[in-house]
Amino acid sequence: MTAKTTADALVNNFIVHYGVRKRLHSDQGANYESRIIRELRQIIGCSKSRTYPYHPIGSNGMCETFNRTLLDMLGTLEPRQKENWKSHVASLVHAYNCTGHETTGFSHYSLMFGRDPRLPVDLLFGVDSNDQGREPLTKYVDTLKKRLTESFHLAAAASNKASERQKSG
Repeated sequence: MTAKTTADALVNNFIVHYGVRKRLHSDQGANYESRIIRELRQIIGCSKSRTYPYHPIGSNGMCETFNRTLLDMLGTLEPRQKENWKSHVASLVHAYNCTGHETTGFSHYSLMFGRDPRLPVDLLFGVDSNDQGREPLTKYVDTLKKRLTESFHLAAAASNKASERQKSG
């Protein structure tokens, strides 16, 4: 991937959807160390951190674990589907994001959006999404804020507990 492609992907797939991060964390890839990315970071006021060379798992473990999971998911595709594996990545990532995380007990989707996703299977089985769209907007925002705050606290506590178990075990 070229530096220009990387910069375009950062802007069009992340920044416009989620806003500007304070820090960009990446591996030592030349595309992330390029002049274009340096200039982009300078424009948006974003610092840079890097994984350790030859030790990406130690400094970027969550990302490496996800990459391994995604490869496992791609491995479940039928042989004909594997010929066009790139077209399945977005759906597989979405499925991963909608699945509850063993450590936190929450899906990434619910922590990001404050609600469970409404999935095609929900429509198939007539499951109500508990959509709060009918209540006044101010009440919905207040409820969402409380739900997200509680979810983040519970997820952080579960993550810290799992981390302590790993250290002592």
